[in-house]
Amino acid sequence: GLSEHTMSRVPKITAISFNRMCHQNFGHACSYRIFSSARSPSRVSACNNEDEHYIEQWLEEIIKPNEFYERHAHHRRYFYNIDLQGRLFLEETRPKSIATSLKSEAFLNFFFRQIRRISDDEETELLKNDHDAAKDYPFVSRCGSEMNFIRPADEFAPIVFHGLSSSSSSSCDSAVGDSPTSLTFGGSLIQQFSSDALAISKTTNRLYHRLLHCEGQMTNDEQKASRQVYPSKLHQYSVTSGSPEYGLIRSALAVELSNNFEATEEDFDVEVYSGMEFIEGNGSIRNKIPWLPEVHEN
Repeated sequence: GLSEHTMSRVPKITAISFNRMCHQNFGHACSYRIFSSARSPSRVSACNNEDEHYIEQWLEEIIKPNEFYERHAHHRRYFYNIDLQGRLFLEETRPKSIATSLKSEAFLNFFFRQIRRISDDEETELLKNDHDAAKDYPFVSRCGSEMNFIRPADEFAPIVFHGLSSSSSSSCDSAVGDSPTSLTFGGSLIQQFSSDALAISKTTNRLYHRLLHCEGQMTNDEQKASRQVYPSKLHQYSVTSGSPEYGLIRSALAVELSNNFEATEEDFDVEVYSGMEFIEGNGSIRNKIPWLPEVHEN
C-alpha cells in the first residue's frame, strides 16, 4: 500500500463530479471548477458573484484600440477569441454573448479545420512591436492570403469540445450515426472519444481530451500518418509531431462525462495521475485519468 508520507500527498477527492449547482447558476463562468481536490483549494470554493463575470471581464480587458484592428484589417488580418464554451468571436466585438458569437456552421467548420500553432517567423513578424500582440495570439487559421489570429480563453486549447455525438464514422465533416463515440467542436466537426485520452489540469481542474485523428488512434508510422484524416491541422500536428495537443471539454459536457468518474481505489503515482478513473463497460474497463502535461499548464 501507499506510505503515510505518500498518502498525505494524494489529492483528497471531495466531489467526484462537477459542481452541478455551480454550473447551473453561472454556466461557463465556472467551467474551470470541475473537480474538488486538495491540490487547488482556491479553485474549488463555491461560486460567487465575482466568478460570474470572470471570463466576460477577461474578454473585455484584452480588446485593443480600434486603430489596431482597422490597420490590420486593411491587410486582411483579423483577430478572434474562443471562449471556454468553444464559441468564436471577433475580438473587437462588444459584448460577447451567444447573440454576438459567429454561428455559421460552414464557416465554423472551415475556421476550426485550419487552426494550427503559429510556427512561421513571417506570421509572428506581422505582429511584432504592435501592442505586444505577437505573444497574444499563439494560434492562427489561414484562408488564402487572409490571416485569422486566435487568442483562446484557455491559452493552450483553441479547440473546445462542446458535445457528444453518435458518430462512428471516420469522416471529420459531420456528426452522424447511432453510436455515441465522438466529441463535437467547431460547427459540426467530430473526433472520436477515447477515455484513455482524457487528462485533468492540476492548476485549473479543467478536463481535457487529447487531439486524435478521426479513427482515434496514434501512429509512429510517418507514411501511414500522412494518409490519415484529421479534423484540423492542430489534430495533425498533435498526432505526427510527438507533442500531443489537447482540446478543452466544456463544463456542460464535463458534467455529463462525470457520471462515469470514480475515485481510484488502487495505489497510483500522484505526480502522474489525478486520482480519478473513467469507468466503461459496466465497470469492466477502468482508465486512470492522468494530469495534463505540464507544458500545457498555465
